[in-house]
Amino acid sequence: MGLFNFFRSIQKNKNHNINGYYDAPTRDTTEIPEEIFIEKTNNKEQSNDGKEQPVNNVVIVKHNLVGIEEIFEYIQKDLSEDGYKDAFSVTDEVYKSEGVKRIKSQLEILLKQTETYYLNILKKIDYTIKLRARMGLANLVEEMEIQKNVIEDHLEIINKIRQDMHNNTGLVQNLILSYERGFTKGVAAITYSKVFGNNNNNVS
Repeated sequence: MGLFNFFRSIQKNKNHNINGYYDAPTRDTTEIPEEIFIEKTNNKEQSNDGKEQPVNNVVIVKHNLVGIEEIFEYIQKDLSEDGYKDAFSVTDEVYKSEGVKRIKSQLEILLKQTETYYLNILKKIDYTIKLRARMGLANLVEEMEIQKNVIEDHLEIINKIRQDMHNNTGLVQNLILSYERGFTKGVAAITYSKVFGNNNNNVS
């Protein structure tokens, strides 16, 4: 696949809308062509037997453009079953609050991991842009800038999701509400069971 077609396909398929909240990228695991990130030279070094061996200077390793879709997979989960099961452990509202904190903590870890992943890629892309610019590869530099913009868009989405997490809004709110609904149903089921059991005892 040519470089232009590669980046054009990434740009074309990067986003789709989820419930009007965010633009979530579709999974694209196409590897970036080796020549973008690996600089091969004719440098040589001596091996233990005194013979010269060619050395490849690796500028930047290849990577797959994945990451943020894992966040969307998490925040679109239905945690009602988890909440229901937790209610059968402890029917206290404090325990429900602890469950919500646990959900947010797991999400924050995922956000931070993905954010770090993209920031590292940006560093590599910036280095490559400078390297290729010095070589006069203007078209390639332009394509790399496009890919950089894609990743920066993903980082903005991550920041938006983090804000929603703190404000209990957006898809994050749906995630938490699903857990709380499950917890409430669990408490109701336990309460009904106790009342029903007491009625049986009274009848007998």
